[in-house]
Amino acid sequence: MAKAPHAASVRYADAALAVLTEADSDRGARKEFESARKDLLGSRDDPVAVLARGAACADDEIETLALLVSVERSLARQRKVAGLAGDGLGSVRLGLLDALRSEDHRGAATVGPGSRLKRAHLVNVEASGPFAARSVSVHSTVLWALSGDMVPDPELPPRSTLIERPAPPEGATSLLVVGVDPTRRRTTLLAELAGASVLVVPEPDDLNGWAAAIREATLAGAALVVELKTTLNAQTSKLLDDAAHLVVGLSSTSEVDADILPARAWREIKAPEPPASSSEVERLLGRGVVHSLTADQLRRVHLTLPLVGGDVDGAVRRLTDNRLFSLGTRTPARRGWDSLIVDETCMRELR
Repeated sequence: MAKAPHAASVRYADAALAVLTEADSDRGARKEFESARKDLLGSRDDPVAVLARGAACADDEIETLALLVSVERSLARQRKVAGLAGDGLGSVRLGLLDALRSEDHRGAATVGPGSRLKRAHLVNVEASGPFAARSVSVHSTVLWALSGDMVPDPELPPRSTLIERPAPPEGATSLLVVGVDPTRRRTTLLAELAGASVLVVPEPDDLNGWAAAIREATLAGAALVVELKTTLNAQTSKLLDDAAHLVVGLSSTSEVDADILPARAWREIKAPEPPASSSEVERLLGRGVVHSLTADQLRRVHLTLPLVGGDVDGAVRRLTDNRLFSLGTRTPARRGWDSLIVDETCMRELR
């Protein structure tokens, strides 16, 4: 029979709970715990272990995540935890993690502010109350993903996109692309940034959005590209500093002050000039298009074509119309040149 996907993490969690509930002299429970620990840390296909390694977790943090996930996914294990805590709630608490402390495990510190689990925003720790009684939980998006539901994090900024593409042979791991045209910046980042998957997000409006972006990129095993509206501040720079396990790209209309950039080996590239080339226009819109378009305008015109029945001129007009819709109502023309009652000479002059 094939081994279940979470077999190593489940086995570790059961063995850890057995060690905590059995007498210290129970060598059988301790032996099973050491064997399960070795199995978990050696696993290359257990989803929990794979996720934790993707977040650059230490071995003891992998163990903690395995315990947390396995308890949250099982009512039976929650009843065991409730018995250990004596509170009937079934939540893993910092005191329980400290009970696992050993030469190989840092106990509660595995979910502390400096842990990779916390920096990747995979777990939550209750902020107040007696220290040992504070509950520890796995973020719901992580649990859904480990259950097979990869719906994007609800706190991600709107229009966030996960892009799959061939990984560059020598891609950059920390890249800043500067330029006027957003499409040129994105194209440059996708061409130069390391990794086969890239999560592109507009600049989040709050810290929860930044945390969601880092968590989602970690879950997807993807590089993270943030399209800045302004610039980084001390808080957002710190969040990216903490996400040292991620490949990161920043897209900006202007240079970012080196003092505010996260402490990484940054490489800066100037995006190409905005105007779209004739070959780019022909590839997306066909021949004979006379409009001068930037790369971003070309992208938007191409997206608009199905809405206007393939009318390129109509799609180009939409570039302006979209900005005027809130100011008034557009009235389509009901008459054309053929409606004019003039002689041919006058018509030629009018045209």
